[in-house]
Amino acid sequence: MPYIGHLTDKTTCKKMLNIIYVAGAFNALVFLIINPATHDSLLSFIVILLSTAVFTLIRASDQVIRSTYMKKVLPEHKLYHANRLLEMVRQGITFLSGGIAFLILQDKSIQNVCLIALICFSLSLVINRYIPRDIINEVDASRTPEPKKLTMYHKGYVFFLGDKKRIIELLSLFPYICVVFLNALYPALFTRIGAPVSAYAILVVPYGLGAIVGSMLNTQSWMPTLKSVYVIFGSGFIIGLLLPLFFKNLPAVYICLFMIAFCHSHIRVRRNTLIMTQAESKELARILAFNEVLFICLSTVLSLGLSLIADRLDFWLAWEIVIALNSMVLLLIVLTKNPAAEPCTPMESAAEHDR
Repeated sequence: MPYIGHLTDKTTCKKMLNIIYVAGAFNALVFLIINPATHDSLLSFIVILLSTAVFTLIRASDQVIRSTYMKKVLPEHKLYHANRLLEMVRQGITFLSGGIAFLILQDKSIQNVCLIALICFSLSLVINRYIPRDIINEVDASRTPEPKKLTMYHKGYVFFLGDKKRIIELLSLFPYICVVFLNALYPALFTRIGAPVSAYAILVVPYGLGAIVGSMLNTQSWMPTLKSVYVIFGSGFIIGLLLPLFFKNLPAVYICLFMIAFCHSHIRVRRNTLIMTQAESKELARILAFNEVLFICLSTVLSLGLSLIADRLDFWLAWEIVIALNSMVLLLIVLTKNPAAEPCTPMESAAEHDR
């Protein structure tokens, strides 16, 4: 990821998108040809692991590159609205994928998954031909170039934890981490409540619907800071997680998915827009890549740890730990002071431009 961020800051986002879409199509094609199901279990596991790692890198890179592209081509007062639309489109795809997943799970072959991935990456390449080309960031020739390895991580670290602390922006990444590592617990959750496989297959439908509704209603003109947004919607996120713990039935799980997606979309849009408005275009990709590295590392560790707790000890203990972690992050944000000089919020910037 740091290399992706560095390259994105040094070239055009359109070129980087083409590169990762070609890599994704190639990965899907190789997976389709090899067909791990026809080989022994160890080889199948290795192929699936490597292929999944590539897809994870592509997904993370795509988010970094798209956000950097918006920063380059849009005026600041339009970034908030653009992030809302981006979240709506992203979760709309999640919503539609629920129906596709339901159909795919009727066939035990993984070939259909690879075929759909190949088609999606190919379509992305075609669409990318028609988006406007962004400009390459200008390099100040008078500045002494920093060591490449230093800039890859240093830019993100300085942005969040340098002279100007952005602790709230950093902590507000946790719901994003949470919605990913929860995927490791969902199969066991549906088993515990006695839900059928078909109910698990469409779990992305209530989640995607919650995020879409959240994006549509995401104005937040009455909430001036990211902290106020997080206190309200972070609390809603925790309330959603409490529902399966108390009621232990399918409707409670679906309402939980809707609520955490609804609340996460509000936090994510405000957080991303704030980072995009505060960071310089020439450094944004490396800052966002730093974010993604933190996200991948923490979500992986928490997925493994909570899965072990759920399998070896008790599933509901693992779920309670998730709630406790979210409560701790919320408490830390409540106790963290806002910066002495708050920058103009994205909503204020847009309102000022309209006037």
